[in-house]
Amino acid sequence: MEEEEFDDYDRHDDGPRYLPIEQVKSMELFTSLRRLQFFNSDIFMRQQAFNLDMVDQFLMQLEQQVLRDLLKKGSTPREAHFLGAQSQMWIFAAFEVLRTWDQRIRDMKKLVDHSNLQKRIDDLRAAAHEYAHIGNTTLLDQLIELQANPRLLDTALRQQRSIHIAYFRLDFIRIAMAKHEVKGVNNSKAMYPGYGRINMYCGSLDYELENGKYSTGTINRRDIADSLRYLDLDAEPPTQEQLKEFEKFMTGKGFDLPKLHSPG
Repeated sequence: MEEEEFDDYDRHDDGPRYLPIEQVKSMELFTSLRRLQFFNSDIFMRQQAFNLDMVDQFLMQLEQQVLRDLLKKGSTPREAHFLGAQSQMWIFAAFEVLRTWDQRIRDMKKLVDHSNLQKRIDDLRAAAHEYAHIGNTTLLDQLIELQANPRLLDTALRQQRSIHIAYFRLDFIRIAMAKHEVKGVNNSKAMYPGYGRINMYCGSLDYELENGKYSTGTINRRDIADSLRYLDLDAEPPTQEQLKEFEKFMTGKGFDLPKLHSPG
């Protein structure tokens, strides 16, 4: 394949499916995650996002090299095994970044819903006199900010819906890799936990998204990174009903396999 063909491969109406890595801005993923409400005011969340971005930059280079070697030699490069290992570690780390933020917002909503926000603030203030703890101090500052401006929680809940599909798909493949199960399906087994094939457009490894009843397609590390890198938090997010339908589609709930009848 000529260089020009490689760069233009899988072109869509709005451009290539994956931007050339030279056009992916450094720290773009980090900057995108910082826009999430209460994310930027937590130094340790920012550190996680920064680490995620740095490793993403490294892995994009490795993915591109693996693809070029595959196209040149016609066989799977040895580096693909290292790429597979690092891709899984990155996916696990990406999930934890989003899980930490998502849980923070859920905890805040519970405090507000049960009228316990002031009590939590008082408890954290009392603890601060006993023990210097930057994590608790950060949370205290965020809760005081929330108390002064309750609409911040509305923004965060809206952002939860904006990011939910990307987060759900990330968690879906994480559970398949880490637990060899299908997310949300009891007594299930993943078909190919951790097995990936080299994507011919960007070199990232494609993993099957299946629920024991049908496949919903594939996902790779670059898909996940781009979904977070280009978050559109200004667009109208999906409704709760739409998100429930999406989850049903992903898990196969409400879909029954046709029964096979024996001949005769």
